Amino acid sequence: EGYRITKKKAHCYLFLDPGRFEEIKLWFQLAGWYVWRTPMVWYKGPVIGLLPLPKQGPRRSYEFILYAIKGDRETIIVAPDVIDVPHDRDIERGAHKPAGLYTSLLTRTCNPGDKVLDPCCGTGPIFPAASQTRTIAVGLETEDNAFSQSLDRLQSSDILKSF
Repeated sequence: EGYRITKKKAHCYLFLDPGRFEEIKLWFQLAGWYVWRTPMVWYKGPVIGLLPLPKQGPRRSYEFILYAIKGDRETIIVAPDVIDVPHDRDIERGAHKPAGLYTSLLTRTCNPGDKVLDPCCGTGPIFPAASQTRTIAVGLETEDNAFSQSLDRLQSSDILKSF
């Protein structure tokens, strides 16, 4: 569905579990996307991350990002495939991403005025990132608590004042 609703030339960033990269990469390819051969990596910092077996370790302090291209859309800048943006713990939510991470991604592939969609926007890091990159963001969220946090973030910032 994502392929259908995007423009003829588009980029997609998808956060996913490392164990599912190859599977989801194939889904995207079958839908028509060109998927970058290897995942991008978000390094969260040395003491943040998933700790599935606390007494056996190790802590996973990174997340994979699938990068896909539709059409021949070019990047704005070429940047490393490892993004070192510390996880911010100001917002309590397991899947939370810092706005700086989204800003890094948007500056790679979006021009001011471009429209971006975050169909699982969670606590809304896409909104301050879009404000900073002067892009237009649409975020969708079905989980009530995350939606409320996203709305609070919008209302307490300067983002809405620019419209």
